Amino acid sequence: MVGHIIVRIAAKLFPLRTPPEYADLDLAALRAQYRKWDVAGALVFVVLAPLCVYALHGSLLANARRMTPRPDSVYYLTADSGFCYVPAAFIGVVVACILIHLANRVLLSDGGRQYRYCSNATAGFEVSRMFSSFGAIFVAGGLLLAYFAGRTYFEMTPSELIVQRMWSLKEEHHPYSHISGLKEAVGSKDQSSDFIIEFTDAEPWSTAQEVVFPEAAHKAFLEKMTGKKIETIYK
Repeated sequence: MVGHIIVRIAAKLFPLRTPPEYADLDLAALRAQYRKWDVAGALVFVVLAPLCVYALHGSLLANARRMTPRPDSVYYLTADSGFCYVPAAFIGVVVACILIHLANRVLLSDGGRQYRYCSNATAGFEVSRMFSSFGAIFVAGGLLLAYFAGRTYFEMTPSELIVQRMWSLKEEHHPYSHISGLKEAVGSKDQSSDFIIEFTDAEPWSTAQEVVFPEAAHKAFLEKMTGKKIETIYK
């Protein structure tokens, strides 16, 4: 039922356009002709997409760690490696699809035009245009995530905590005396937990919204510098 509704919406947004020269083509024969291309494309995608994601993940992670901490920095944390897979997946999947599309253009005699029409006609709408639109959205979203994650950091010096929040353009400086509480919010139904730092003069910093995840040594350092123990709460 849901799939039928999605197809109907897609058909309205991306109506099928049949070029005059394709009006009399036998769609069943075209499907049989290009079936091997469908199978080959799917197999190549299964191999190529993870490679693209992996390569982009390494690039994004290196970009996130390109900034140099201050000379007096004790701990300097950047975007979590696991999170970098999110924008890498958004962009990498699209890159894999583009590479396959370019390969079809090179390997098929008509640049893949008839093959694309066959795919569109089989779906009942312009699936190629739909994928192009979604691809542009995915790449834009991935680049946005990559940009903000790449400039996010969490730095501890002997005198203050310095943070660049995920969606902020402003660096924040917080003397340890301005930290009013350290909390570990533990999920009551699972093993998840969020580390929260509360300030006297700013909004709390929490791993629930950020992409930097302090470990035990970092938390112990904060306890030492603030003189406050981490309080366990249940969410």
